[in-house]
Amino acid sequence: AAGMRPLQLPPCFRRLFGAYLASAMGPDVESALSEHQAATAGGQCGPNIRSVFRHLGSSGDQAHDPAPLYYEVLGHAAAAVERLVHRVDETGCQQLPAVLFADQSMAFERMGRAWLRLVFLGWGFPAWLINSLMALIVGRAVRAMYNGNPGPLRQLMRSLGMGGTSSPISWAMGYDPIIAALAVALHIKCPTYVGDLVALTRDPRQTVRAQIFLLFAGHAAGLHVV
Repeated sequence: AAGMRPLQLPPCFRRLFGAYLASAMGPDVESALSEHQAATAGGQCGPNIRSVFRHLGSSGDQAHDPAPLYYEVLGHAAAAVERLVHRVDETGCQQLPAVLFADQSMAFERMGRAWLRLVFLGWGFPAWLINSLMALIVGRAVRAMYNGNPGPLRQLMRSLGMGGTSSPISWAMGYDPIIAALAVALHIKCPTYVGDLVALTRDPRQTVRAQIFLLFAGHAAGLHVV
């Protein structure tokens, strides 16, 4: 996953099965996703872009102190992180609106399978649906080309596969807890489209908190934010 970006080319039966799962659960799942996630049926980036410009044009709001969830996710590192945060020089920047752009590096390839299963359980999905979704993720392999010759098959131990018909909705469910947690932890808005997140922060310290929180929260899912 660190050096390649394999495209999944599933056979017709696998594509039809994935499409059936996505269509069966899509309407209920998408309506329950975080309000910050625009990657849903009929969704688009327009409202996200307007939200960013409105935020940058605003003034006067003060950043809130982090919610308990912030310290819960950071765990034993919270005290050290807060010492770092309070060393940030805010001279001339207090309460000025800021925007943090965060993109997931090779997002679909890095998503952890164990994390996805936990998310599916958290949604309360029945066993047949969890097993069906995981069957489209587990047991896949890739083959790299070396000097024009195919190399050996290598089993994938992570990744939900770009190109699968159920991959987008599985990704949205896997990433959504991280989006929602960031919004709650720092009392901010996080307009997001697929793996591209924008945190609307208020001052340098809140921005640094958002950066570090994303590193910690994303690590649970196997993700790497850039």
